[in-house]
Amino acid sequence: MNNLWYNLLSTQAAVFNDDQQTIAHFGMPEIERHCMKHGAVMSSLAHMGLIRFSGEDAKTFLQGQLTQDIHLVSNNQAQLAAYCDPQGNVLGLGILFLYHDAYYWQVPRDTVLPLLKRLKMFVMRSKVDCEDFSDLLPRFGYAGIHATQDIVVMLNEKLPETAYAQTYLQDPALSDIAMIRLPTTHTCAFFIGPMPALAHLWDKLETNAIKVGTNDWQLMDLAYGMPQLSSQLTGKFTAHMLNLDRISAINFKKGCYPGQEVIARTHYRGKPSKRMMRFHTPAVISLQPSDELKVHYGDDREQTLSIIASGPDLNEGTLLLAVASIKGVEDANGVFHLASGDELVVEPMGYRLVDLGKQ
Repeated sequence: MNNLWYNLLSTQAAVFNDDQQTIAHFGMPEIERHCMKHGAVMSSLAHMGLIRFSGEDAKTFLQGQLTQDIHLVSNNQAQLAAYCDPQGNVLGLGILFLYHDAYYWQVPRDTVLPLLKRLKMFVMRSKVDCEDFSDLLPRFGYAGIHATQDIVVMLNEKLPETAYAQTYLQDPALSDIAMIRLPTTHTCAFFIGPMPALAHLWDKLETNAIKVGTNDWQLMDLAYGMPQLSSQLTGKFTAHMLNLDRISAINFKKGCYPGQEVIARTHYRGKPSKRMMRFHTPAVISLQPSDELKVHYGDDREQTLSIIASGPDLNEGTLLLAVASIKGVEDANGVFHLASGDELVVEPMGYRLVDLGKQ
C-alpha cells in the first residue's frame, strides 16, 4: 500500500488485516455494516491491484490481449475487460481506464504478478511497458443511496449516469483526480489520483460518510453479481460461466485475442451449461472463493456449486455468488437445501441474466 495512504488511514482508526492491504473495519464494525444499506459509505481500494501499460504500442498490445475493444477506452470512458487463456478460461478481470496518457487495469491485487508475468511473454518487440502500479496510485470508493446528490453538493460535480463513465474533477486542487461510475446496487463511484490531493478529497467526502472495511465494501459487488477474480479462481471458469457477456466485459465485434474463438463460438452457436448466480440462505455460513458446496433438491438429487464469493446478507443469513448447472437450477425450481436443512434460493442480480429456460 502507498505509505502516505496507509498513514492517512492509520490515523483514522483503520484496523488492518494481516496482509496490511485490506481493512477489517474502522472501529465500529456493526454500525459500518448497517450503514452499507442505509447511508453513505466510503472505503480504501488498496486491496485492488493496478497494472500500468504505457508506450506508443500500449493500445495495440492491449487490443490483442483483452476481451474489450480498447478503442472504447478514453479519458471519458473506462471499460470492464478480461484476459483469457486460449481455451477461453478467464485469467484476469478488472476495470481498464486511461489516466494521463497511460492505460491502467484494476484487478484483485493477488493476481497482478501472475498476470504481469504472462502478459510480458507476449510483448516481444512491441513498444509497451507493463508495470505494477498498485502502490503508486491510491484509490477509494464512495457509495450510497444519495451518492449522486452528495457528489453534487460536496464537490460541485455531476456523477455520470453511464456505467464506467469517467471524468476529471473540476476543482483546481483536485484536477488530477479521475472519477469513474461503477455499476452497483447503490450509486457508486471510485476516485483515482495522487497524494496529497486524494487525501484532501477523502477528508472532504468523509464529512458525510461512514468509513467501512474491505469486506463490507465488497458486499456491493456480491449483491450486484459482479465477480472478483482472485488468484484462487484464475483459469477455472470460462467467460460465459462468469456472465462476462452479461456485464459488458466482452466486445464481440473486435478482432482476435486469446480465447476469442471459443468465446465467440459459445456466444453465437453454443449454450453454456453453467452460469454464475446469486443465492441466499438464512443460515450463517462461511465459504471461500473456489470452495465447493453440495446442495440437495428433490428426493435424492444433489448439485455441487462452485463458490465465487460469499458474505453476510445485510438483513439476515448469507449471500453467495456461485457457478451452478442451469439445468440443475431449473429442475430444482431455484430452491436447494443445505446439509443443515436450510434453504438456498436463487435471487435476481443487478443485471438481466438470460431466462434460464430460453438461452
